[in-house]
Amino acid sequence: MAEVAGWIWQHNLRSLLELLSHYVGYDFDGTDWETVTPAPEETDRARGLAP
Repeated sequence: MAEVAGWIWQHNLRSLLELLSHYVGYDFDGTDWETVTPAPEETDRARGLAP
C-alpha cells in the first residue's frame, strides 16, 4: 500500500476532497465546500505554530 506524506496545500484541498468523496461514493458539493473553507484558517500553520 502506498503512503503519502507531507502537506496538503490549500489550493489543492478542494480537488483532494472531491477525489476522496468519489472513492467512497459521496457527492461533494458546494455546501460541503462552504463548510470546509474556513477550516484551513484554524490550522497550526496558519497560526504560525508549524513550518
